[in-house]
Amino acid sequence: PQRPVAVILGKPYNSGDRFINLALPAKLARAGFDVAHADQLFDLEVGALPEEYDSITWSFCRRELRAAMAMRGRENLFPVVIGNFGCGPDSFTLPLVEDELGDRPSLFLELDEHRADAGLDTRVEAFAQRALGWLEQRRRERTVDTEPWRAPPRPKSDALRREYILPWFSDHAHAFAGALRAEGVSVRVLPRPDRSVAEAAIEFSGGKQCHPFQMIAGDVILLERKGVLPTGAIYLFPTSDGSCLISQYVPTVQRYLDTIGRADVRVMGAGSADLSDRFGKGFLLNIGRGVTAIEYLLRLRHELRPYEVRKGEIDAAYARALELFVDAQAAGRAQDGLMEAVWLLQRVETRARGTRPVIGIAGDVYTRVNPAANGDLFELLEEIGCEVWLAPTIIDVAGTRSSDPVPGRLPRHRELWENTYSWAANALKNMELWQVQRHFKGLLRNLLEPDAGEVAASTREVLLQPSDTLLRLNLAKHVDFAKKDVDGILNVYCLNCMVGTATTAIHAALKAQIGEVPMMSLVFDGLGTTHVRNRLEAFVHRVKRAREERRSSGQAD
Repeated sequence: PQRPVAVILGKPYNSGDRFINLALPAKLARAGFDVAHADQLFDLEVGALPEEYDSITWSFCRRELRAAMAMRGRENLFPVVIGNFGCGPDSFTLPLVEDELGDRPSLFLELDEHRADAGLDTRVEAFAQRALGWLEQRRRERTVDTEPWRAPPRPKSDALRREYILPWFSDHAHAFAGALRAEGVSVRVLPRPDRSVAEAAIEFSGGKQCHPFQMIAGDVILLERKGVLPTGAIYLFPTSDGSCLISQYVPTVQRYLDTIGRADVRVMGAGSADLSDRFGKGFLLNIGRGVTAIEYLLRLRHELRPYEVRKGEIDAAYARALELFVDAQAAGRAQDGLMEAVWLLQRVETRARGTRPVIGIAGDVYTRVNPAANGDLFELLEEIGCEVWLAPTIIDVAGTRSSDPVPGRLPRHRELWENTYSWAANALKNMELWQVQRHFKGLLRNLLEPDAGEVAASTREVLLQPSDTLLRLNLAKHVDFAKKDVDGILNVYCLNCMVGTATTAIHAALKAQIGEVPMMSLVFDGLGTTHVRNRLEAFVHRVKRAREERRSSGQAD
C-alpha cells in the first residue's frame, strides 16, 4: 500500500525554518509519513483557481489553495498547514483549503513563542493515526474523492424587488439607506450589534477572524436563526481592496449563507459594480454626499457633547438631526436637510468650548467608531474629562490612486487616462466635500482633511512606496492630528488587525513628525473591556501633564 505523504503548506518563513517549525519534517517522517512541500505539487495538473477565490489577494494563500486542488486527486496526500497565532489571511483561507479536501484529515499548527516539542509530537502522532485510519477506510470502501464545495448558481433577479439589509457598522449606514430609499427600494438598517451577534458568527468561523467580521457576519446569521431573513434579500456593507481582511467579508459571509441553505440571499459590497449598473453614478454620488454629511454631524456631536449644559441634549438633537437628514437625502433634498440638521445641534446650549484636552481617534475603520466594538470608548473618554476628535470613517481614496510619472520617459496612454480620470474624480469629490463642509465652518475645529499629496508626504519617510492604502491613511491621520495640535492620539483597532498592528510598530518612527504628542494603541477583542479604563486614565494623565508642560513652555517663551 502507498505510504501517506504529509504535504507541508504555509509561508516559507515558517515551513522552511527548522527553528520556527521545531524540525517538523523530521517529526512527520518518524511518525510514518513521507514528507513533501506544497511547491512540489505544482507539476501536477492543477489549472487556474476558480473565480470564487479571486478575492484572495495574498500570494502565499493562493499557493496554498492551488496545492489543495492538486492534492484532491491523490488520496495519500495529507495537508499539514503551518501558520502563526493571529494570522488574518490564514483565518479566511484555511476553511477554503478544508472545503477543497472534504473529509480528508489535515493538521493545522499555529506557532507562537509558546510552542513546545512535547505538544507538537503528540499532535503529529495523533494526525498519523487519523491519516492511516482514513486511508484504510477508503481502501475498504473503494470510494473516490468527493467534489469540493462550490457556491450554487445564483439566479439573476431584479435588484429593485429585493429588500436591502445593512448591518449597523456606524451611523454612516444610514447614508447608504437614504441613497437606496431615493431609488425607491426597500431598505432596513439593523440595530446596534451586541454580544449575541458575534457569538452567532463564531459557531461558523471558530472565532479566528477579526472582530468586525464576527459582528457583520453574525448579524445576518442571527436574522436567519430568528426566521426573519427575507427571501432574496441583499445584505450590503462597505468593503475595501488591499491587504485588509475586509476584502474577504463578502465571499465568506456568502459562503456561510450558502452553507445553511440561504443561497437566495446575496451578500454585496458597497463598491460593487452591480450597484452603479443598477442605479447609476448619481446613486454613488448620493451615497458619498450622505456619508460625508453624517461624518461631519458625528464630529460636531462629539465636539459639542462634553460642553452641553444639560446632559443628554446633544445626543437627542443628534438623533433627530440624523433622522431629518436621511429623510431629506431620500427625498432629494440633502443640502436642505443638512442645513436643518446642523441648526438642531447648534441651538443646544453649551458652555465655553476648548477647555478639555483633545484626543484624536485613529485605527481600523470599524473599531475606532463603533461603540459596540470599542466598549463606548468616546463616552468613557468624555467621562474622564476629554474631548474626542474622529478620523474619517468611510474612506474615499479616489484622490490617492493616480499613477506617479516615471522619470526618464513620457507617460503612456493608459497612465494619461488614469491620471485624467483620477483628477476628474478628485475634483468631483472635492466639490461635494465643499458643499458639506460649508455648513460646518466656524462650528468644527476638526474640519479639513489632508489631500492625496499631503498623505503621501506625511508617510514617505516611514513607509515603502507603494504601500497599503489603509495603512498609509491611518499613519497620515496621526500626523494630521498632531498638526491640528491635539493633546493625545489613540490608535484603536481589533485584535490582530494588520493595519492597526503595523501602525503600532511604526509609532516610534512617527515621532519625528508628531513630536511629543502622547500616543497609545488600544486593542479590542470583543471579550470585554476590564482594563481599558485603567489604561485610559493613565494615558489621559500623561496627556494632561504634557499639555500643561507645553502651555508652561509657551508662556515662558
